[in-house]
Amino acid sequence: MIRKKGFTLAEVLITLGIIGIIAALTIPHLISKWQRAAFNSAFKKNYSVLQNAINAASNDEGLDCYAYEAKGAYIAQTNDCPALIEYMANTIGLQPIKTNRNKLYPSATEVLNKGGSSLNNSCSFPSRFSTPYVMKNGTYVYFFPNRSDYYGASLILDINGESGPNKWGYDVYFMIMSNRNGMSVTLTDEYCSLVNKGGLFPRTILRNQTKNTNFDKLW
Repeated sequence: MIRKKGFTLAEVLITLGIIGIIAALTIPHLISKWQRAAFNSAFKKNYSVLQNAINAASNDEGLDCYAYEAKGAYIAQTNDCPALIEYMANTIGLQPIKTNRNKLYPSATEVLNKGGSSLNNSCSFPSRFSTPYVMKNGTYVYFFPNRSDYYGASLILDINGESGPNKWGYDVYFMIMSNRNGMSVTLTDEYCSLVNKGGLFPRTILRNQTKNTNFDKLW
């Protein structure tokens, strides 16, 4: 008689069980890593679009909407902020939309109590957001044109609009238009920014880093 070699049912089940355990441990990590890469890529693209529009508004139209630091205080030039928003709306296709998303984003207190961090813990983030604008790719942009303080020169970028997770440093970012060098207006996290636990600050993403480091130096 010829004996055929093979695996027993028990061996097959054990092997499948091991494969299942390995998959359960690795697949969530791979999905999280892929999602992070997608968020980072989307942020960079939207950041570039906004920064280019700000450059054009500042250089070509002479519109001044920015924050700066003087004698330890944050000061803002906000007279042209409404005009800047209108200019950006016309050049990059921002459309105002009627929606209330204030409850979707966690407050600074909630974020910090759950292990998040801020570049400036004295920042009191606006409790209510302005009417959002939506870009052609579905990105939401919030401006604060009616604020005379440095929030008037700030914006919030939500790179996937109505979709989640609506977490700071993941798909939502807070930045300020800064004129710190006195030469050009730059969209930065220089004076104030917030991230949920595990989130990345804008400068971290733009530097292609994976951890929030080197914050002893400004932008």
